[in-house]
Amino acid sequence: MSSIWVRMVLRRSRRATWTIVGIALCTMYLTGTISLVEGLHKTTSDIADRFQQGAILAYRGDALSTSRIPENVLEFLKGPVAAISITEANIHVRGSSALVRSYVASISDPDGIINFSKADAGGYMGVNLANRFRDLGAPLNQESRLLLQEGISSTEVQVSAVFGGGTLVSSDWLLVEKPTLLALDQSLNGNISVIVLPEGSKADMELLRAMGFEIQTSMTVVRFFELGIYQIEGCLWAVLLVTSVIVTMLTYSALSIEIGYRQDDIRLLKQIGTPGSMVTGMFIARGGYLSIIGSAIGAAAGFMVANVLVSFTTVIGVTSMILPQASLTSLLFPVIIVLLAGILGAAIPSGIAGRRILKEVPS
Repeated sequence: MSSIWVRMVLRRSRRATWTIVGIALCTMYLTGTISLVEGLHKTTSDIADRFQQGAILAYRGDALSTSRIPENVLEFLKGPVAAISITEANIHVRGSSALVRSYVASISDPDGIINFSKADAGGYMGVNLANRFRDLGAPLNQESRLLLQEGISSTEVQVSAVFGGGTLVSSDWLLVEKPTLLALDQSLNGNISVIVLPEGSKADMELLRAMGFEIQTSMTVVRFFELGIYQIEGCLWAVLLVTSVIVTMLTYSALSIEIGYRQDDIRLLKQIGTPGSMVTGMFIARGGYLSIIGSAIGAAAGFMVANVLVSFTTVIGVTSMILPQASLTSLLFPVIIVLLAGILGAAIPSGIAGRRILKEVPS
């Protein structure tokens, strides 16, 4: 009986070959796609790690402009630190009627955390703020003078230059020296609005958090790109899960068809007195056997095809930095999906056929 069992499980046929080919194609797609998605994640992570991910901002209250922190708090911090003082003001361009309300800030950055060469200077206007004035018909140049007003306080500053984005400093800000800022807002006398720490300042960050500060991580262009890729990656995983369901159904159907053609074998086994559980177990083993062979071939082919696709992009002149990643996830996930589907695809039809044939065969 055991020899018959083994021969039935390992029996070769054209249908079995095509079943293996179908399972291999399904596994190849899943394995190749997962390896590319994981390669995208690793490439993005590696690129992001080479750049500064952003500074840590500590402030009080609900907004940066209303936050007030005593300057002596900086004395308790051990690592490098920068300080930003911010207030809101109405900004007029002398000689025109243009008026814009925006943030006016003063920056102290002795350790170069913000990486902004104009941090300690005054009269530097962000490009977005400058564009707002141009839209109001007040083009700016280095001779333009600005009148800053907040309540009954006012002061003047001359435009030194316009700076772009790409740093922690917002391109909607106007940067001035601290005395100019104090002329607008005396609440900043001896106070600052935001403490800026470099990434990785865990000890200082925890100290500030224990002191009741709000902690936020700023987002650089690289970090924004990184998070955007991770969002796309999440969508790709969702597509893969849906595809896995389809692959499961295809594998189940393929094994069901294969077992459907074996009803004569099931009838013969029943006629010679083989227990129903043994018949079902025999076809479960066959389904597992075909699934393992097909998924093993498909997994190997999936990695090969993924690497060929990436290599082919360089031939047609498309630069790709994604390298497919072979991992336990890309290997085991498709194999487990296909194996379970194969076992179910063999067990359920063989069980149903066995019960039906049992009624036909005299006991």
